[in-house]
Amino acid sequence: MNYKKITKNKFYTMKKLNLILVCAFAIQFANAQLKVQSNGNVVINPTSTTVTGQQLRVNTAESIGIYVNNTAGQAGIKSYSTSSTTYVPAYTAGVFGHGRISATTGGACAFGVWGESVGVNSYGRNFGVLGSLDYAGIQISNGAGIVGVGGNWQLALQTFSQKYAGYFIGDTHVDGLLSATSTSFNSDIRYKQNIVGLSNELYNKLLNLNPVEFNFKQRYSEFTDSLGNNVQLPLFEKNSQLLTKKHYGLIAQEVQEIYPDLVYEDGEGYLSVDYVGIIPLLIASVKELKNEIEELKNAQAQAQPQNAPAKQILPAALYQNAPNPFNENTEISFYLPETVSNAVLCVYDMNGKQLSQTAITERGNAKLTLNGRRYGAGMYLYSLIADNQVIDTKRMILTK
Repeated sequence: MNYKKITKNKFYTMKKLNLILVCAFAIQFANAQLKVQSNGNVVINPTSTTVTGQQLRVNTAESIGIYVNNTAGQAGIKSYSTSSTTYVPAYTAGVFGHGRISATTGGACAFGVWGESVGVNSYGRNFGVLGSLDYAGIQISNGAGIVGVGGNWQLALQTFSQKYAGYFIGDTHVDGLLSATSTSFNSDIRYKQNIVGLSNELYNKLLNLNPVEFNFKQRYSEFTDSLGNNVQLPLFEKNSQLLTKKHYGLIAQEVQEIYPDLVYEDGEGYLSVDYVGIIPLLIASVKELKNEIEELKNAQAQAQPQNAPAKQILPAALYQNAPNPFNENTEISFYLPETVSNAVLCVYDMNGKQLSQTAITERGNAKLTLNGRRYGAGMYLYSLIADNQVIDTKRMILTK
């Protein structure tokens, strides 16, 4: 038997088989959706024969570029990025989402990252996006779990000196209730300039503010769907506490007329009030009121004869008016013992000017009705004076 001839025939047979297989694979991959190019890049459903710049490229007419259906405890896509460079301009991104659209229709939207959580189990916990500085219980660096930048994104590359769950650079808007266990507002003197004390004229305008009670309206988001229909979606649930509860506050347009620096306007023309900015005005007003009461008491004491014998302190009493605030009439209750010879009730403005004086003839527990139509809206002081002694002084607020 000629072994040399048989071996040679087997070699040519295998060579032909390999050539057939190569041709078959070439025909198969001619229309392949997954292609490995000569430069090592992997392309899915390419539109051209050569794609440069991407190691993996997806080009499809479907709404989902990459769809991963993973089981519990697994990650569909996991991106792990590291960098040993320490200077600020260097950065690495686990996932970089860039949303951009040039359409001008009302329904056009683009998202860099879209996180959507859905669940029906009341004991479940779902997160659209979770940002954390903690990996396996180890926190090794400063920074923020989630950073939101309303302007230049490179501001987010700044060096953080603390750890934050979320850090926002720029204006932040919230529709609905915002809950916080504790809050603080940056008030460091190193951030401030042109510091001056508050003037009487500034905080005395507080009396012109009109506190109100109100309910919030339902608000809607409007957009145009693919069929050209105008669609409205409510921003709040029907049973939202923001809608069902009563609220107390001020009307921004009214505040703007008195304190324009405490009112801000958003891009849609809606106004908001800096309620925190009102607190210093209230503190200054209370301090001024305390000083005026002390001056009034001193003036009343000095009005008594210097050589008059000291009288025993009267067991008289002055009570808070009701209702307070009031807009028409209010009742002032008091108590005067029978030993009192004369008594008057005096009303003063916040500058200490006496506006009225009413003689009191009743003794014991009694009431005096005060007609608010004789005064303008504002805050007033009223004092009970018995036998030339100031029994007490209280405040009352008149609204119109």
